[in-house]
Amino acid sequence: MEFSTLSPAIEMGKLTLVLAACAVILAPSVALDCPFPFEMIGTQCLLFDTLESGSYYDMRLYCTRQEAGATLAKIPSATQLSEIIAYILKYGLDHSSYWIDASDDDVESYWRWSDGTSVPMGAPLWRYDCDEALTLRPAYDTTRNCAILDQESHYLIADTSCLDTNNPICEVPL
Repeated sequence: MEFSTLSPAIEMGKLTLVLAACAVILAPSVALDCPFPFEMIGTQCLLFDTLESGSYYDMRLYCTRQEAGATLAKIPSATQLSEIIAYILKYGLDHSSYWIDASDDDVESYWRWSDGTSVPMGAPLWRYDCDEALTLRPAYDTTRNCAILDQESHYLIADTSCLDTNNPICEVPL
C-alpha cells in the first residue's frame, strides 16, 4: 500500500477535481438545437429578422414560412424578456421595434397569444406611457390591437396598430 506524500489540501483539491469531472460526464445532456437560422435565446429558439418588415399579419405569415410550426414569438416571462433585450443590445439589433405574437384583435383588452393562451399583463413586461397618469400599456384602445417589443421604451411590450410596419421575432417550438 502506497501513501501519498501530498498535503491534505492538495489531496482534497484533486478529489474535488475528480468529482467535478465525474459530474460533467454523468450530467444528462439537455442542450437543444434550434434549426438554422434560429438561435437559442434564454429558453426559446428565436429568429430576429432586421431585413424583413411589415404589418403584424404579414410578419405572422412570414414566420410560418421560415420553419414548420414557427410563429411570432411569445414572451412567457420577465426573465425571458430580459434575455431577449440583452440579445438585442448585445448584437446591435436595437434600431427597430419587433412584432411578437400577442393580440387583442378578437376581443378588446383580452390579450392572447395565437394559440389562445393568456398574455402576461402589467409591469415589468409592459411599457408605461410618459403621460401625467403614467398609463401602463396596454390601455383600452380599439386602434391598438397588436403587440411589439417597443424600441422607444427599451423593448418593453406595447400595444400598437396591427398595420404598423415592424420587424418580426419568429419562434419555433422546442
